[in-house]
This record gives sequence, C-alpha cells and structure tokens, in this order.
Amino acid sequence: MVSSIAISALTVLSGIIPKKKNLWLFGCWDGHLYGDNSKYMFEYINKVDKSVNAVWMTKEKSVEEQVKSKGYSVLNARSLKGIWTLCRASVMFETSGFNDLSFFVVKKVKEVQLWHGMGFKNVGKNDSKNGNKKYFDHFINNGKRSDTYDLANWCVASKEALEKYSDSFDAPKENFTITGQPKDDLFIYPEDEQVYNSILNGKKYKKVIFYLPTHRNFGKTDDKSMLEESKLQYVNSKLAEMDVLVLYKPHYNDKKHFENFKSELSNIKFLLDFEKYGDIYQILPFCDAMISDYSGIVFGFLNADKPIILFPYDMESYITGDMGFCYDYNEVAAGPICMTWDEVIAKIENIANGKDSFAEKRKELIKRFCPLNDGKSKERVYQLAKKLV
Repeated sequence: MVSSIAISALTVLSGIIPKKKNLWLFGCWDGHLYGDNSKYMFEYINKVDKSVNAVWMTKEKSVEEQVKSKGYSVLNARSLKGIWTLCRASVMFETSGFNDLSFFVVKKVKEVQLWHGMGFKNVGKNDSKNGNKKYFDHFINNGKRSDTYDLANWCVASKEALEKYSDSFDAPKENFTITGQPKDDLFIYPEDEQVYNSILNGKKYKKVIFYLPTHRNFGKTDDKSMLEESKLQYVNSKLAEMDVLVLYKPHYNDKKHFENFKSELSNIKFLLDFEKYGDIYQILPFCDAMISDYSGIVFGFLNADKPIILFPYDMESYITGDMGFCYDYNEVAAGPICMTWDEVIAKIENIANGKDSFAEKRKELIKRFCPLNDGKSKERVYQLAKKLV
C-alpha cells in the first residue's frame, strides 16, 4: 500500500512536472477492465492520429497482457514508468473518475469524463442509499472534495445527461459537451463479430437476446432473477420451444456471486469470463433484443432501435433500499415492464414472432436521450480533446 503522504506528494509533483501535449492516457472501471467508452476512444485515436502517444493505464496484469496482445501501448499505473507517465500526460480519458487511470489525483491535466452511460439510477450526491450523499456533503460542503468531477470536461449523449450529471456531481454546465457516447457508435457501425460468433459456435437461432441486469447495492446482494436451478430449467425449456437463445452476463460488481456457479443449458448461456466478455459491445450490437432492469445500457441500446424488455422484478426494494431513480420508470420505459419470468417469456415470444409494440415509443426516447445517434460520437470527442490541448 502507498502511504497517504506519498500519494499527496505525487499529486503535488504532478502539478510541477511539464506536460507532453501529445501524451494522452485512457482507463476505465477503476483500472480493472479494458472496455467501455475509453476503450473505443483509445482504439479510434490509435487509428486516426499517429501523432498522439495514446497509452492505456491499468492496475491489472491481465489487462496489460490483453492490451499488449492488440499491439497497443499499456502501462501499470503503480509502476515507476506508469507514475511518471501519469505526471507527464496532457489528457486523461475516464469512465468513472481519475481512479480509472491513477491512484493519486493528477494535477494540471485535461480530464475528459466519458462516464459509462445515461441511466435510470441516482448517482453521486443523489444516491443517498450508498453513502455517496454523505461523501459529497463532507467533501463539497467543507471545501475538501478529493474528486475532480467539477474540473473534468464532460462528454455526454444528450441534454438530459448534461442536466443529470451536472447536478449529481456539482459540475458546472459549461464543462459539458453533447457529443454522444463513443461506445454507442457500434450500434450504428458494428465492428468485429468474432466474439459473438464464438459464443454461438456455429449454431443458428430464431432470435438471440442479451440479458444484462445491473448490480444490487454494488454487489452487496446478488441478482436472484436467474440463479435458482428449477427456475433456470423452466425458462430454458420455454426458450427452447421458441428457438431463442438468451445470453446472460452479470454485472462486474456481482462477479463474486458467480465464482462457483455452474449451469449447462441449451438455450441460456452464462458469460462468466469477465475478461473475455467484459466488453459487452463486442456482443450486444449483433443481438436481436435485450432484457434489463435499471441499467444505463437500456438508454445506450436505444441507438440500435431494437426491442427491449424491462424486468425490474425487485423494483420496490430497489427504490427503498438501493440507488432509486431519477426518472419516472414508467414514463421512460423503452419496452414492456415485466415482474415475473412468465411475463418475460410472453414478451420474448412476441419478439420471436416479429411483434414490436414499442417502436414509436423508442423513437421518442431516441430523440430525448441519444439525439446524435449517427455513429460519429468518437470523432466529436476527439475534436474536443484536440481543442483542450
């Protein structure tokens, strides 16, 4: 562990060391994964601007190896070279905060805050159920905030997102630019189908649906919707009758709940390799529909303009004991709301038969939550970053 004195010293040092204009750093998910908006900006800039020294920062050896295998530059944030690089960078791209790349606050760097998606849920100071409100009250009201959300240059998908995150993180509205989300470009221009095809392993299905539930209390409790064997067998039998495959990927925060989980089923595939399937955008654009509950991926998937099933089976306890909502759930529902697996199965059957009763509602929500769904979000973020330096 690095002492608090050493961390403070590195922060001071980072404000003194001269910056390299062409050194741009990228990271996500506290430095534990290679994915999300940062990944797609990283690969895009590597492709379009060779004058930029783009480096992925991580805290995981496995991520280092993964990025190296793709031929890109990567450094461990805790190595001496990683620390020096952090102090020298002019731009940092993140999806949560500076901790995506570093274990100390880097001074005099241009932070590009991409976040990880618009959603139903309260975040920041408005998430009073997970200690965040107490954190913000302490650091903001006492003038001792250690986060850098108020200094970051935010790139968001819509005016709705601007209003939400400006309020949630006390970040000035003038720090926001509506660019669209880089990862959502893949719904317009899907990339490599290799991972998706490897999951299907040559088999054809009438429909493939991705089930992506969010976490409960950051993994403190598990997702009970699909873990009971009898329920799994029942749902699988119905899916087999319809020739529908459901892919199930737990949230990263629920990883520990699946360490000893095993289930061999014909029409439900559990994607539990969090390194291989950590980036769902290698899979989701090729699916015919999705199921979720309170995840921000619902708003991202609007860009695909494909059917969505909402399965908020524990809504009451989620509102009272978890993050709660910043929207009226029913008002912004992009698909039918189901509270039981029988209801979900009925809606899957409609999709399998080509019925789509929410097509018009989705178009309204696309205009509201992702108006720039043209596949050019990465370009807009890149142009913003160039202006910053």
